[in-house]
Amino acid sequence: MKKRQRIIAALLSLAMVFGLCGSNLTVQTVKAQEVQEVQEDADDENQEQEEIPKAASVGESMEETEQEGDQTEEAVPEEKDGEASGEEAVQKAGQKEIAPQTEDTGNEDGGSDAGDSDEDDGEDNEEDDWDKYTLYYDSLINGRYYTSSGNFADGETVAMEIEASSETKDAVITYEWYKAGSKDASVDNATKLNVNKNIYTIKKSGVKTEYYICRFSDGNQTKDKVFEIKGILLKVSKYVNDKPEDTSEEYLYGSKVKLEVRPEKVDSKYQISYQWRERKRDEDGDRGEKQDIAGATGSVYNAEIEDTFYSPYYCVVTLKEGNEVIQSEEYSFLLSAKETLTAKGAIYVDGKKYIGTSRSVYEGSEIKLEVTAETNYKDGKIEYNWHLGGNSESSGNSNSYSLKKDESERQYLYCEVTDGVNSEDIDFYIYKESRIKGIRQIDGRNGSSVYYSAPDEKHELKVNISSKPTGNGYEYIWERDKGISDYYDEDQNYEKINDASGAICNVKGNIAGDMTYYCTVKDGTDIKRFIFYVYVDSLNCECTVNQEEGSRIQVVPGEKVTLGVRAESSYRNDAITYKWYQGWYDGDDYGEDGNNRKVLGEESSYTFVKNAEVDDEGDCIEWYSCEVSDGFQTSYLQFEAEANNVSMGGIALIDGKSYPHSVYDAYIPAVHDKSYCLEVKMTSEPESGEYKYQWGTYNEATGMSQKLSTTSECTVKGGVSYENDDADGYVCIVSDGDKRKYFTFCLEPYSITADQKINGASASEVYLPAGETVELSIAASSTYTSSDKIKYSWRAGSDTEITGIANGNKYTVPKSEDMEQEYICVVKDGYSSEVYYFTLYSDVLSVPVYTIDGKAVSDLQCGEGTKHTITVDASCKIEDEDIEYEWARIDENKNFTHIERKNKNTLTFTRRGKTETYRCTISVAGVERRLYFNFFTDGEACQHKFAQKITKATMTKDGSIVNQCTVCGKVNSSERIPYPKTIRLSSETFTYNGKVQRPAVTVIGSDGRTIASSNYTVSYSAGSTAAGTYAATITFKGNYTGSVKKTYTIKNSAPSAGTVLRAPGTKASYKVVKAGKTVDYKSAPNKKVKTASVPSTVKINNVTYKVTGIAPSAFKNCKKLKKVTIGANVTSIGKQAFYGCKSLKTVTVKSKSVKKVGSKAFKGIHKKASIKVPKAKLKAYKKLFKKGGVSKSVKIKK
Repeated sequence: MKKRQRIIAALLSLAMVFGLCGSNLTVQTVKAQEVQEVQEDADDENQEQEEIPKAASVGESMEETEQEGDQTEEAVPEEKDGEASGEEAVQKAGQKEIAPQTEDTGNEDGGSDAGDSDEDDGEDNEEDDWDKYTLYYDSLINGRYYTSSGNFADGETVAMEIEASSETKDAVITYEWYKAGSKDASVDNATKLNVNKNIYTIKKSGVKTEYYICRFSDGNQTKDKVFEIKGILLKVSKYVNDKPEDTSEEYLYGSKVKLEVRPEKVDSKYQISYQWRERKRDEDGDRGEKQDIAGATGSVYNAEIEDTFYSPYYCVVTLKEGNEVIQSEEYSFLLSAKETLTAKGAIYVDGKKYIGTSRSVYEGSEIKLEVTAETNYKDGKIEYNWHLGGNSESSGNSNSYSLKKDESERQYLYCEVTDGVNSEDIDFYIYKESRIKGIRQIDGRNGSSVYYSAPDEKHELKVNISSKPTGNGYEYIWERDKGISDYYDEDQNYEKINDASGAICNVKGNIAGDMTYYCTVKDGTDIKRFIFYVYVDSLNCECTVNQEEGSRIQVVPGEKVTLGVRAESSYRNDAITYKWYQGWYDGDDYGEDGNNRKVLGEESSYTFVKNAEVDDEGDCIEWYSCEVSDGFQTSYLQFEAEANNVSMGGIALIDGKSYPHSVYDAYIPAVHDKSYCLEVKMTSEPESGEYKYQWGTYNEATGMSQKLSTTSECTVKGGVSYENDDADGYVCIVSDGDKRKYFTFCLEPYSITADQKINGASASEVYLPAGETVELSIAASSTYTSSDKIKYSWRAGSDTEITGIANGNKYTVPKSEDMEQEYICVVKDGYSSEVYYFTLYSDVLSVPVYTIDGKAVSDLQCGEGTKHTITVDASCKIEDEDIEYEWARIDENKNFTHIERKNKNTLTFTRRGKTETYRCTISVAGVERRLYFNFFTDGEACQHKFAQKITKATMTKDGSIVNQCTVCGKVNSSERIPYPKTIRLSSETFTYNGKVQRPAVTVIGSDGRTIASSNYTVSYSAGSTAAGTYAATITFKGNYTGSVKKTYTIKNSAPSAGTVLRAPGTKASYKVVKAGKTVDYKSAPNKKVKTASVPSTVKINNVTYKVTGIAPSAFKNCKKLKKVTIGANVTSIGKQAFYGCKSLKTVTVKSKSVKKVGSKAFKGIHKKASIKVPKAKLKAYKKLFKKGGVSKSVKIKK
């Protein structure tokens, strides 16, 4: 299934074509004249772009990119040949246009647009006439969006089209078509055609490129769009080492690779020429512009892999007839480098070897750390450099390092391994193992957590020591701290509990909130800490919206919304109080209002009318919070109401049936070559006119959306447009003339079914002792091909190779000492592919004992409104290891809700709904078990036996946890595992400081929530100290699979003059004037900024600069800017610095050293603006600022 963002991006792009907003999408359409401004105002988050971006695609076209500043490599980019037109493809590499989404923006520099002059209209013209920019448009060829050029065969029909809309009410858009002699021609030297529609259709004639211009106007603004219709004469194939190019192939560093372009034969009257090009890195590691390779003018070029990441090469193939260029295309080769180095670590403790890089050992133990490394680089020489903390330790280039465990709790070392090409850090963690052994008990029961349902309860905490002291006995020190913490901080001031008696601490009364208790046990030579958690747990709260369970809703503006809380208290049910607030609030004193914010209501529900206000991000969302208290516990519940600006209702159908999905309006596994009827059935009446339909397809291979049917139905075939497991994505846009609604469909290739087995029994996970061998197997069948043609490939976890014995659909492997082992089998049949996961857990967690209302059952037939208690008891074979419990509820509609129970092993609840399931996840040391408890209102024929199947989330596809009956097939619950949609580094640029610098990693799932760091590991490139480019590799585990590499840069401490820097916090950009000393304020954070300050100094990457100037156009066209302060060190203000800031009314100048104000620097600011300047500079600055375009109505005062 495709990533959700691809479909959303397609929808956004389609929405731009029509110029209106959909039900759940905020569409930013851009005036044709403001394209460059929008590009400059791109979102900072999208700076993480490849150095050589893909050719423009629908999925990428809505992602705005920063046009200046450093770009970092994330992955080997893919370039597509022939999608941009000739030289334009070379010139525009790396550019993405927001709107219009076209290969070029037409003849914008040719002087065709009405009113585009930037001439000075006189001193009294305070601001531009922004109302003249009213046209929105897109270009199409043969129904394909975002296209204005292409190659076509002689005689082929070519339909050129402009879809335009206007902001001018009741505007009639007119069209004129011209045939031009070149791409740069204007309508003044072109031949006018007798066509006045938005579509012009021709039949391609010959092989020469033809140019057409469409001029369209709404009476207020006029635009020209150029179409480039190229012939198909020169057909070229790409070969690498005499084989057709395979973009997945990797090559050894330093090796020679034969690149070749092979044109098909053409008439002898034509001449073919070649020019090979490359993009090399500069001394800072950044790639420069493409450069011709001297002497490389043949069809073959022997390239060298000289980059550890990828090496890009290009060949421009030109076809001429005499001196006339008939066709010219550029073909790219991106050669990925193989990793040359592999390394792994081991730890020897008192002579015994342990595989892995982390170990707990006794103080005084003899330890040897060992790294085993191999290189496939022919000239590679492996070197080792050991580091203790941040210091380098001399080890004589040895692959091992010996030490004795000291008294510290943890020792960290790493070995930097290099073969001269690649480097890798092997991190070692040596933890201190205490000889003091014991378990924690609460009220005589093993455990570490206690729950108070009333403040006067009493509980006994006890540490039961099983080991013998080395001295005269054990000393027990009891302490506590407010809140919950899973570690002990030596620097924290804990409250000592003086009345605790030895190994026992009685916790009684005066419990005011969650607390952590620590028991430090000493015997004179050793020490160990035991941690207990005390929770306040008297309140049970649930959120409702319009009497339905949940905390989020989408409504039409003007509609009433009732938020509610269902609360029960085990302490005082009659004392529950409620306080409603607007905004996100959890009791902390933050923001402008803090604890003084207004209380909206004090009942269990609050009703309001949804407004239609849109924030700076284009969202129409309101947040509310409810503070609930029973006098003992206080809970804060959060609610969200989002405006749905479309009141249109409809149902997405496939072959007449509804197939709802968490991402798509309709989703179905598609059989190869089978026809499917996609349909949208509207359930509401149009407010004006009648419903119109436009179907389109999103194709990753071309990166474009193609028009299809214009009725309420569209017939497509499964598995035709895409290969392997790539899904067919379709969209239907329904319009009634004023509003639009979008319906998305996904047809995912599906042909394989399989049964997973472990040692012959149906299972995907098993609990085993270390050393036991198991056989994993897949019994697969296919509707596409015969079973003997199904292919199986196995691998261990995220590795690319397996170490066990694989034989087709079977794989034999021994259980290691690891708590969790993961194995993957990919099954392919030539049409689709499926990924199956096996997990081998250590048998440290016993089979839990569970009851419902005291009875050993997992299913219960009972009526709605009845109250029940589920109890789960688990034990662990690892001494004093915490057992964690997580609860969740699945309702009859398969909606999944996490339940906050603070790691409690019991759950008490009231039944509601005909069918519901509660899930308890028990985990310890990375090992998990899940139990499902099913509740039914009336009896069912099947006594269900539910089993769980986990489909792990990949880097592009959500996973799922499905609980299904193995008898009747009933799906009792289905939980979505959001894939890691966004992966960010805390910083992509560091300044050299002589120390190891590594960014932190944040992962956001496709549901917008942060994915916990326990679901992935992060490894970094070796060193990360000297200036250069480094990589952080994020490898996912648990319910996720896959890995991604993100790069970051350490730059020299003093960036050279001309370098553009981004200020932390404000995100304003600065341009270095003098390295390490002065900068100019280059650009505002975005075009929507309302207040701004040009500081006297700015600190970036630990370097403090004086801000001595404001660069030209720094705030140009920031039309919402109202107030600006200019710092004391500014000496110059560039031309057009504040040009077009029509709302700017207050300017405060603190500098007494302004010597220069550029042309039109203040032209177009508010006519009643005031500029406050230092008293001593009033006269001089009046004269100076007048030269900068300040109008007569603007006051300059002291």
